Amino acid sequence: MQVGTYSDGRPLNYDENSASFDVGGTPVTPADVVGYDEAGQVDWLSDDLKSWARTLASGQTAAAQTPDASPSPAAAIQSRKGLFGFRSRQPWKMVAASAYYLFAVVIAIGSLISRKPYATNGTDIALEVLSGLLLSLVLLSPAFLLSDFGYRDRLPLFKRRKVVWSALGLALFLVLMLGTSAFAATLHTQPYKVAAAAEQAAQEKEAAAQRAAEEAKRVEEASATAAAEAKGVAEEASAAAEALRVADAKKAAEASATAEAQRLADAEKAAETSAAAAAAAQKPGAPTPTPAPAQPAPPTTTSKAHPFDSPSSFSSGTPERVAAEYISAWKTRDWDRMAGWADAESRNRESDLAGQLRAQYDFKTLKGFEIQKVVRISNVAADVTYAIWYDSEFSGMEAKVVKAKVLKMTSDGTLSAGGKWGVNPISAMRENDY
Repeated sequence: MQVGTYSDGRPLNYDENSASFDVGGTPVTPADVVGYDEAGQVDWLSDDLKSWARTLASGQTAAAQTPDASPSPAAAIQSRKGLFGFRSRQPWKMVAASAYYLFAVVIAIGSLISRKPYATNGTDIALEVLSGLLLSLVLLSPAFLLSDFGYRDRLPLFKRRKVVWSALGLALFLVLMLGTSAFAATLHTQPYKVAAAAEQAAQEKEAAAQRAAEEAKRVEEASATAAAEAKGVAEEASAAAEALRVADAKKAAEASATAEAQRLADAEKAAETSAAAAAAAQKPGAPTPTPAPAQPAPPTTTSKAHPFDSPSSFSSGTPERVAAEYISAWKTRDWDRMAGWADAESRNRESDLAGQLRAQYDFKTLKGFEIQKVVRISNVAADVTYAIWYDSEFSGMEAKVVKAKVLKMTSDGTLSAGGKWGVNPISAMRENDY
């Protein structure tokens, strides 16, 4: 019987009756066979046969004539007989193989008996049965291609019992089955193909709708997060403005108290001087006091004139026009109109936006306003940088630079090129020194 192949293609055989080897009919010893193997000149039918030949050549053949002797080539091959996954008798392999075979059988049966609702023609039904059969062969291919039964010795590639050759054979088999299934699908009738295409389009549409819903949910969550952050920024800005107002009020009160104390001290000093002068006038021969020369009045200071950009000087529907309208409403202290030029999201979020704007700007008298730069970030967002001059009740004249965010939104607060421009009040509250 053949146990391997010599490098020149001749079969390596073993005769159990004479317990001898031959290469294509030329007798060789077990030691020669081991030498050929060590030189890489033998392609064994299995690793068990290779181990058996080495055992035989190493002199462990004294027990070869007893029932417990080293296995013969036939016994070595026979020991490997069995279903793929059960040959080694290892429990974990058998459990895994059983689970796979059960899964494959269930899927195979389902593919053989299931039918598409639009498979009404005999040709279409036969092609679906063929597709189910091909799928079953693919799923069960390990069972009848990798198992060790007698027919495997007649299968090209698989009879070598080498991992590389078996993997190559299995891959070619899968390609053949899948190619046949794809070709069979082209033979369906035209009504079947139209119905299948419509079903696939409906599935793709449903998947696209699901993806769109998930994306809308993600955008909604991001918008809610942004709104919460904006609200936090607004609260922080309001708290900072209130703290600044209190500090300015305290500073103004301290300055007023200092001025009042100085005025009282000056009045007291003047009274003392007047009393001393009167006492001196009552003495005989006292000289008549000479009045001090009148001091000239201090010059009157005039406030510096500041530019003020008119909204009408900008094109309607532009970010700079909206910013100018927003600041113009501050000048006239029309807080409702000022809130009306804010972005839609801020108006929706704040229940009394006009009241917040009044708290922020009412103690500042606007003297000048000038747009310096407009940067279009996108078709729904722009940065408008402008200078402002105002007279604060607490700190006097101030010159500041503001970079306001102007956003284009629909009435529900969504950024959209079809929306309306509006100033973000939070960004307009951040003032930097001019």
